[in-house]
Amino acid sequence: MRLFLVALVACGGVTRPPQPPAATPGICGPEYVEHAPALPGGGSIETFASQRVDSVELVGAPRAVHGELAATLAVKANQPLDTKAVRRDLLALEKLEIADDITVTARPLGDRVAIQYQLEPRGRLARVAIHGLEHRALRELRGLAGGLDNPRRVERVTAHVVDQLRRDGYLDATLRSIYVARGEVCSAGSLGRRYVIDRIAITGNTAMPEAELHRRLVRRLAVNRVGGPYHEELLDDALVAVKDELHDRGYLQSTIQRPYVTIDRDRARVTIRIAITEGDRYRLGAVHWRGLPIEPAARSLLALPAGTFYSGRTLRHAVARLRTWADARDYGIAVDSELHDTRVDLVVEVAKGHNTFAR
Repeated sequence: MRLFLVALVACGGVTRPPQPPAATPGICGPEYVEHAPALPGGGSIETFASQRVDSVELVGAPRAVHGELAATLAVKANQPLDTKAVRRDLLALEKLEIADDITVTARPLGDRVAIQYQLEPRGRLARVAIHGLEHRALRELRGLAGGLDNPRRVERVTAHVVDQLRRDGYLDATLRSIYVARGEVCSAGSLGRRYVIDRIAITGNTAMPEAELHRRLVRRLAVNRVGGPYHEELLDDALVAVKDELHDRGYLQSTIQRPYVTIDRDRARVTIRIAITEGDRYRLGAVHWRGLPIEPAARSLLALPAGTFYSGRTLRHAVARLRTWADARDYGIAVDSELHDTRVDLVVEVAKGHNTFAR
């Protein structure tokens, strides 16, 4: 008696059909769903739970990785059969996305059981038809044709294309990809209007020239600049970089509020308002040396006079100079900072052995 446990590769929102009907030109036809076959006789691999495994065979895996995959299987010969391990193997093989279907077969051999994992190799994606929109980002989706037919990849690339469209200002862009035949994908959607930034209003900034701050907001050439498209995630990334720059310039307690974005649907225009609270600008205080005494020449390498404005960039360069000098003499250096009102004191600890402190 042969019992089967069948695991089909999960396709998310993109599923393959069992039949190859032709797609209607210009229109994505119905989305066909391939259903997993019923288990013969209602059998279950749980029937063999705890029986000793006689052998484990992997069939259908690409030759180049067959040995490596077989070695990673959780189910092992001469061990009791663990059904949870079988499912872990199926999930691990599924995540590799190298097979259309994965079947595991349990075959009784006396008081033992033989396990076989059967992989059905992927076919090729013959055609990707796109209807309703045109944009350079769609080249990535069209480029899937001729490659391995991987529904998960189709789904990921479709989502990535939508993100690219929205980065280019098409905030209402839609795109959906479905299988209309085995090896044939139909994608349909619309671009909608292209939105561009009408104004970026920044308040609270005194640390850097307005033009420099605007330049720091720009990502991917024209994204998040006046006259260019708006993209929320890229703007958030830019503001993190701006906050880091403020920190480097001595504004250690600066904050940037979440941008207030107004979208004018009638004019397809975007207004962005950004409020910055810089706080006090910190100055350097004393440098406290602890641990082993070192030569005065080493102390001068820091070159950080008390009373000057704190600069994270300058401090990093100074510490790098000091560590280069210390490494050559087998010293370890650790540098910490202490905040006092609007003053930053430095604590430099020196020890024997250049690997003493983790960096």
